[in-house]
Amino acid sequence: PQPTPAEIYIRITEEQANAQLTQGNDLVQTTNAHVRFRDDGRIEFRADEVAYGFIRVENLVMVGHVEVADCTAQFVMDEVEPQSLVTMLIPNLINQALQQYTAEYCVLRVDVREGEMVIVLKPLTETGGSNGPVAAHP
Repeated sequence: PQPTPAEIYIRITEEQANAQLTQGNDLVQTTNAHVRFRDDGRIEFRADEVAYGFIRVENLVMVGHVEVADCTAQFVMDEVEPQSLVTMLIPNLINQALQQYTAEYCVLRVDVREGEMVIVLKPLTETGGSNGPVAAHP
């Protein structure tokens, strides 16, 4: 049997996540947005204003967590205030960002702790843990 490859760790600090936010997005604009990685394993997103076209939301607070299934990480929204079309788009944007970090890998787990998020990966072409072999993307 071949040895399994070492796990790969990607550490994302709050500073890095917040710098990514300030780069903006073509679809959604934010004012005074801030991400916080909490010691309860959840991610908190706050913004004074979030806009999608003509739709605007003020004083947004969103809290969620990351679940891992089938080698993929997904942000799941636990709480949001206020609820609107704009706030429903944010989890998709977070998931797109997660997929940029993990596209060619099998996500084993995501650890969120105070000030940072650590994504633990293995190459997709190798075994994927208890589920057996994982096929590489075509």
